[in-house]
Amino acid sequence: MRIREKAVEQRQARQQQNCDLTRFDLTIEGALYRNLPKRRMIYQVVRAIIEKGTTPEQLQPLLPGSERWLVVEGDCTEEQFHQKEKEVRSLRGALYEPRRYFNSDEELFKVNGKSYALTKMWGTGTIPAMEAIKEKYPEVQIEYVKAA
Repeated sequence: MRIREKAVEQRQARQQQNCDLTRFDLTIEGALYRNLPKRRMIYQVVRAIIEKGTTPEQLQPLLPGSERWLVVEGDCTEEQFHQKEKEVRSLRGALYEPRRYFNSDEELFKVNGKSYALTKMWGTGTIPAMEAIKEKYPEVQIEYVKAA
């Protein structure tokens, strides 16, 4: 019984924070991804664009906000990435919060001798970024709609 009460409390807390929990169906070049949260939707789109040869630096102007990427030198595993980023952050007196980034082995982008982790923290920037990417890369055929 306590578990259910805790789940209800957590749901209410999320609603009070005005989080947008809208989910989307995403299509990239005919491949359908159903019921994605916004953060996963933008990740899938960024992955598709990078797989076509675009670099994270080329994408950056289309991604509003600051620090959309964490970048470390080398073709890193998840563990190596965490260690390097933690070291870099500690030198700057900043905290490294891995849960805020797509940084598992499968999620890291490895481009030109560097490893990149994309943020999960998008807020209201997701849809403008999606539209900017769609406009810049129409050949990738990106479509999305709110999930039913």
